[in-house]
Amino acid sequence: MSLAMVPKPSFLAMVKALYQDHGILCQPQQPLWACACTEEQYEKLPNLHFNFLQNAKGESKYFDMPRHTYMRREGADVAWLLMTPWDFAGLGGKEGEEYWVLGAQFL
Repeated sequence: MSLAMVPKPSFLAMVKALYQDHGILCQPQQPLWACACTEEQYEKLPNLHFNFLQNAKGESKYFDMPRHTYMRREGADVAWLLMTPWDFAGLGGKEGEEYWVLGAQFL
């Protein structure tokens, strides 16, 4: 299992959308966020779509993250969100940009 670290504003927007758009309520647990999610709800979850900037020319590449790489079902109505919120500490980033840390999903 590999976790993704998501900037807090984007993470909270995603959790809100899971509830508003899919009826999936996620709440903080340790070490992951737990979600009340039936099999039917899980099967309807979409892929997450990413648009990566590849180079200084502005060329980009698209990538889809299937539901099983961002949420794992466990038991009848329980799922774990395989992402965690984080506050970017700077480290060379540009003002106003968000930086995601994506794990082994991309290997």
